[in-house]
Amino acid sequence: MSQQWLHQFESDLDLLEREVSLSTGEYSVVFPMAELAVASLASGTGTKCWLVRKDAAEQILNDGHTAVVSTAEHARLMNATERGSSVLSQRLRVVHALARNLNFVLEVTYSELNGPQQSVLEGMQAVARLLAAFVSRDLLSQYEKQLARQTTLVDVVARLHESATISDVASVLAQDAAIVVDGCRLTLLIESENRYDVVAITGVRQPKLESASVAATKTLAVAVVAGRLPDSWLSMEGLAAGEFAASAAVLSDSGVRLFRAVSLKQVPETTALAADGVTVAAVLALEVFEVSSIPDDSIVNQLKSVAGPVLDKLHLRERSWLARKFGGRNRRRWVFLAAVLTLLAFWPADFEVEVEGRIESSNRRRMFAPEDGTVDTVFFQNETAVVKDQTLLQMSNPDIDLERQRVLGDIETTLAKLASVQAVQLSGADANSSADEQLFEKQLDSLRKQLDLVEIQTAALEVVAPFDGTVFLRNSRKELADRPVQRGQLLFEIVPHVGAWQLNLEIPDHLLSYIDTSRIVGERGVSVRYRIRATPDQDWTTRLTKVDNAVQVQDDQLVCWGTANLKELPNVALRPGTSVVARISCGRRSLGFVWFREVVEMWQQFRFAWL
Repeated sequence: MSQQWLHQFESDLDLLEREVSLSTGEYSVVFPMAELAVASLASGTGTKCWLVRKDAAEQILNDGHTAVVSTAEHARLMNATERGSSVLSQRLRVVHALARNLNFVLEVTYSELNGPQQSVLEGMQAVARLLAAFVSRDLLSQYEKQLARQTTLVDVVARLHESATISDVASVLAQDAAIVVDGCRLTLLIESENRYDVVAITGVRQPKLESASVAATKTLAVAVVAGRLPDSWLSMEGLAAGEFAASAAVLSDSGVRLFRAVSLKQVPETTALAADGVTVAAVLALEVFEVSSIPDDSIVNQLKSVAGPVLDKLHLRERSWLARKFGGRNRRRWVFLAAVLTLLAFWPADFEVEVEGRIESSNRRRMFAPEDGTVDTVFFQNETAVVKDQTLLQMSNPDIDLERQRVLGDIETTLAKLASVQAVQLSGADANSSADEQLFEKQLDSLRKQLDLVEIQTAALEVVAPFDGTVFLRNSRKELADRPVQRGQLLFEIVPHVGAWQLNLEIPDHLLSYIDTSRIVGERGVSVRYRIRATPDQDWTTRLTKVDNAVQVQDDQLVCWGTANLKELPNVALRPGTSVVARISCGRRSLGFVWFREVVEMWQQFRFAWL
């Protein structure tokens, strides 16, 4: 015990023990003294301390704050606590149990021990015991403070729920909750008509709204809510240069070190109070002074989670039904809705009805079967250009051919009989031959007329083009060749090369009432916009010049046919039956009727059926 290092260690340990025994001691003072004591035991030392739990570990920094270590470091420390105090190569580790699941670990790295290994280890254990006692006392103090804050918080929450008005809630938050957040100054702002008003401040019965510090607090709080500043602790030094430098300077002169603003507005999806869209927007501003500490975030979050619903509940209770439905932001919604309805009801707009239609040639010719028969040969294909009198179809009819053969046979027989009678007359042998000659001549004349009719029928079996044009029939040979046809059956259509085109529109009967038929006169008919389905990128215009008086059934729907002549032809290859979508002008109606005509018609039908 006469060694110099031992005397030095005992002296340093005595000083450490006296510092630890002081109730007002701080870790930032105690830890350097522990390092001096450890330096007496070994040379070139480095000292670290940890608090190790089963689920996590924290390193105790030199200033007394803690930092959570990584998972790998936690596993290493857990292994060290299981093995206990040990001496390793260039490292000493001492484990001291603070509680059942909490250990204090002191680890020292060194280059050379100043004494025997066992003696140094015992000295390390003495230092660890003193540090562990101090840390244990400090943890107990923190737990007691936290318990006291929780108790106070429970009391504040109870007062908030007992509050009868929003003013009472503001007073509890500003005055009573300040104790919970370690003496910060609290300022409550409530939004009204897109403006935030300061309603309560810690330590002040009635806020002076004209005060520079109040205005600066309000400016920073509104900036946080608007997203111009982050929702975190802001230092006045960090705001000294920039948009909010003036407000930061005012608060800094008042002793404010840190600032934070939290919104108390509830998210509609997470609260039943916002089911009708009515919530109160409130902001709680926290200001930390130079002598105050930063409050625990969990306490701030608990205040936020409690105060928001309470404010919403009182906000709803203090408003009448009409005020809730038509006041505040709802009033703006109702004004906007009324303006929209007025616009829809009275703003005039062009009204058009949409119908289907087809482009047809006004002088097209439909070719029908002249007689019953069979199509032998087809001389054209779809969209074939033909000239006048060009043969298009060749038909045959066995009955006509048989009739022709019969008539020819009868003519030959009659001619033979007539020649025989004329020979008898030359010989003078029969006095009645003159009468027979006249009879046979009449029969021969009748048979020749029959032959002419049969020849006409035979010639009609050859179908020719009536004029120059284009023949339209898809799959002409497939549909006609070797097919029997009946007299009057439609065979194909032929359209002249130079001809007029018109637009045939299928107007449903329930839309006829919207069309002003009195305007369908001559060329000043009703305006029609149409679009060819094959080329939907361009609109064309014409005028409706005729609407049939009769209603027909088309595809199980009652329609009335309308006609519009086309003077300006679209730049497309027109074919009979080209499909179009047309919009017929029906004058001007209210914008709401134009947009919601189908809904109006459905309501009218419902009212007629049930009311």
